[in-house]
Amino acid sequence: MATERAISRSAGVVYLLVVVTGIFSLGYVPRQLRVGADPQAMLGNLVAHRQLFQWGIATFLVEQVAFLLSP
Repeated sequence: MATERAISRSAGVVYLLVVVTGIFSLGYVPRQLRVGADPQAMLGNLVAHRQLFQWGIATFLVEQVAFLLSP
């Protein structure tokens, strides 16, 4: 019984990590960086918000690893 509870809690933590990082990397970051259909403006926005773009990539990688490790 204790083992099932530990597995359940670890699965809950992993899924929570997947949800939180997914919302940030797949929802928030693209919405902040996208500038319609103008590629030059989007490139300028990427350069201006380079750190946000890098955080988006890092959290996406964390999300994917956590998703692969989920039971």
